[in-house]
Amino acid sequence: MFCLVDGDPYGMSIFGVYKYGSDKCAVIERERLALPFLQFLGISHADFQTGIGDDESVIALTERDQRKIDIMMEKEWVKNEPEILYSIVFEI
Repeated sequence: MFCLVDGDPYGMSIFGVYKYGSDKCAVIERERLALPFLQFLGISHADFQTGIGDDESVIALTERDQRKIDIMMEKEWVKNEPEILYSIVFEI
């Protein structure tokens, strides 16, 4: 299964909820509802660094975006998912 979301912090957060479950659910329910084989499908910030787009196509991160990234960096699933971690850190 694939998950098509934006490559910004909010899209990555949505991806994490589908793949690993919501932090607001009980652990048992989170594991039951999670989709561990879900794969991210979409454009990331790194795609613009390889020539697909240009610097004018990238919207700068806001303070709110940065706060979202800081919160996500503390989540266990982000630490265990190197691709997601890379795409979030790359935007900082």
